[in-house]
Amino acid sequence: MLQHKRILIVGGGIGGTIVANLLAHQLDPDKARVTLIESTGRHAYMPGWLYLPFNHEDLESSQIVRKEGDLLHRHVRHICGTVMHIDTQNREVFVQASPGMDGIGGTGGAVEATYAYDYLVLATGARLAPEDVPGLSAPEDRNGWHHFYSENGAFHLRHALQTFTGGRIVIAIGGIPYRCPPAPLEFAFLLEEWLTKQSLRSRTEIQYLFPLPRVFPIESVAETVEPLLKERHIHSTVFFNTERVNTKSKIISSLEGEEVPYDLLVLVPPHRGASVVEKSGLGDAQDTIPSYV
Repeated sequence: MLQHKRILIVGGGIGGTIVANLLAHQLDPDKARVTLIESTGRHAYMPGWLYLPFNHEDLESSQIVRKEGDLLHRHVRHICGTVMHIDTQNREVFVQASPGMDGIGGTGGAVEATYAYDYLVLATGARLAPEDVPGLSAPEDRNGWHHFYSENGAFHLRHALQTFTGGRIVIAIGGIPYRCPPAPLEFAFLLEEWLTKQSLRSRTEIQYLFPLPRVFPIESVAETVEPLLKERHIHSTVFFNTERVNTKSKIISSLEGEEVPYDLLVLVPPHRGASVVEKSGLGDAQDTIPSYV
């Protein structure tokens, strides 16, 4: 009897969802079973977080968040649970979930299950690690800094902007690499437009700090953008690698020895790989998966 090939995808973000759907569309369901495991049952379109600070939409009306199951091909088996450990030697993953969640079920307390695989796709994405910058901690809204790299972060930033009356807004990078390299630059232009509409632009200085020798990694884009920054009076500083943040004094410092005061700080948090990658011994120093694994 022909046995199904078991393809297991860990992570229900854009990458995991697309891979699951492509495989389910291309493979014969009688020969391969595609299973996707993710922890929330919700799919967030992360690029949408960039716009939340500047509007009044909630997540449902904006359709930034959808049910993960609604986005999956009918031949994709959906498991809602947290992957606690990945055993690549025995080709198994260990999952924990609340009772009654898809594919696990059970009664009373947390439920544990083991899933074997023939092929494993890790689409676990990145986690935010603000603690990697001395002076930063979470929750960010209570500690004098903001970001738009999560749902909560975007909403807290929206509140901070709604109560902002003028001063210096600093946009900076907490560490490289980070998700979506264009996002901080996009945010700077969106912010400038929003401040103009709110009649706050003349009372606000925008400073954009970037760790590389130009304002964007791709040289041709940087050459196009730099005149636009000057035209909109957005001050830019390159070679600014964030070393620490003093949220009491409201000063951000760089490895290069510069100190920049601010009234509102929007900082891209440092990124690390998923915790399960670290716990399973699959990651490098940043908990990301090396290409040779």
